[in-house]
Amino acid sequence: MQTKPTEFSAVPRVIVSDFPFGQGRALAPAPASIARQAANLLYDEVKSGNGLAGACRFVDFLRRHGGMGTEGRLSFDIGTLSALVMLVADSPTEQKAAVIDLIESKLPLC
Repeated sequence: MQTKPTEFSAVPRVIVSDFPFGQGRALAPAPASIARQAANLLYDEVKSGNGLAGACRFVDFLRRHGGMGTEGRLSFDIGTLSALVMLVADSPTEQKAAVIDLIESKLPLC
């Protein structure tokens, strides 16, 4: 017989996996919106040294998850995307939240 959980969390959590990265612990709360997920993706890819691949994955992620503008195009041009990549690359890791908020603010509401 299964017991019902006695407590519910208001913050959705990522499923705990048996994969070595999860190590049986609950992971951090999942990002709230597609724009935040895309901003995190861009930040993590650029900080790991993959600026061009990160920019491509960022645009592809937005395209696949409906994060593009109303016309199916990004709300900014390639120059702005390049500037965002350079901003992330040059920013200190202590300012991660501010940089992600800035990237998210440049995206249409998703």
